[in-house]
Amino acid sequence: AVKASFNGEDYSRVHQMILASQRDDFMRKEPMDDHLFIDGFRTLSHHIGDISHYSHIPTTQHKAKRLIELMKSWFIAIEIAQLGSIPSQKFSPKRYLYDIGILRSYRELSIPKISLKNTIHELERTPLGGLIENAICLSLLARSNGVLPITGWKKDKKHPIEVDFIVKNRDGSALPVEVKASIRAQDKHTRSLCAYADRHAPPIAVLVSLDRLQQLNVYRKTKIVNIP
Repeated sequence: AVKASFNGEDYSRVHQMILASQRDDFMRKEPMDDHLFIDGFRTLSHHIGDISHYSHIPTTQHKAKRLIELMKSWFIAIEIAQLGSIPSQKFSPKRYLYDIGILRSYRELSIPKISLKNTIHELERTPLGGLIENAICLSLLARSNGVLPITGWKKDKKHPIEVDFIVKNRDGSALPVEVKASIRAQDKHTRSLCAYADRHAPPIAVLVSLDRLQQLNVYRKTKIVNIP
C-alpha cells in the first residue's frame, strides 16, 4: 500500500486485497458468520481511542466476545486494559488494530477526509486523534518488545479523566503518555497527566502532540514534556 501510494496508484485497492486475504484465512480456520470479521474490523476502527464494548458489534455478546478474542490471537486487534489507582479498579478496555493503513481506510468511510496540517478546528481533528493514538500504541508495543505491560489509566467512574497509556519500566516505575492531535500543546492537554501525577508522582510524564519537542511544565515533582 505504501509503494502504491508513493507511485500515485490507488492504495485503497491494496488495502481491500489485504483485508480480503486476512478475512479468507480467518474464516477458513475460525468458522463463524461470514459478515462478522468485517463487522468487527469496522466497529473497532470506528471506536479507536474510545472505550470498547462488545455491544458495539452487531451480534450477540457471546459471538462478539469470541470474535475479539480470536482477533487478538491472530494479532489483528490489541486490547489495552484500563485500570484505576487501586488494584480493584478496572474499567472497560480500549482496543486498537495492528494495521493502521486499513484502520485509516475504515475511519474515512464514516468521516470526511482530514489533513494533519490543514484541518485546524479542534473538533474536526478529534477523529485524527484515534489514528495517532493507535500509531503511538504500536510504537509503545515495539519499544516494550511485548514484555513490559502497557495499560491505560482512569481516575474513577465519576470523572472522565484518563491517561491513554501507562508504560511500566523495568525498574518498576511508570511512564504516563497522553496523546492529542493538537497542533499546539496547551495546559489543558496536560490535565489528565496532572491528575495521574497527583496519585502516583512519576518523575516524567509525556504529552504527544504535533507541537515541537519541549518541556511544558513541572507539576509538583513531575516533569511534563511534549514529544512530537
